[in-house]
Amino acid sequence: MTHPDIQPEALTARQSAAYLGVGLTHFHQYVRQDLPVHDLRRPGSGRPMWRWLRNDLMAYLTARRREVA
Repeated sequence: MTHPDIQPEALTARQSAAYLGVGLTHFHQYVRQDLPVHDLRRPGSGRPMWRWLRNDLMAYLTARRREVA
């Protein structure tokens, strides 16, 4: 559970998609393979806990920036 005043640095896939302004399906199909991912699972746990960092998401956006004429 997170505190409402704390903005997490490591985001879930759903949060990352929302941060980028894309749908979750689009994120999984086109975006996530271009981003570093972090597995924050507890030691001994078999279930991954994938998270993406805000800085990496911002770098992704910046790299794809283009001027519109």
